[in-house]
Amino acid sequence: MNLTTKEIASMLNLSFRSVEVNRYRLRKKVNLDKGINLNEFLQQLDAQAGGSGLSEEEIAALFPSPEVQPDELREGDLSEDPTQ
Repeated sequence: MNLTTKEIASMLNLSFRSVEVNRYRLRKKVNLDKGINLNEFLQQLDAQAGGSGLSEEEIAALFPSPEVQPDELREGDLSEDPTQ
């Protein structure tokens, strides 16, 4: 869908930081290098699965809204470009 972090946060009524943290955790789960664009990776994955894209409900499922514990993250843990 090529949405920015800010657009996703607005659409799902989450904070910008929550979306960043969820992107970070998703990258960590799939062992995705910081140099690889997350949007492109997910689009390729969807194409390989023969999908027709993600619905808003599926996007919401990817980015649940748990309370973030600030001590779980250290400075520099997140990608420097929050749109990836």
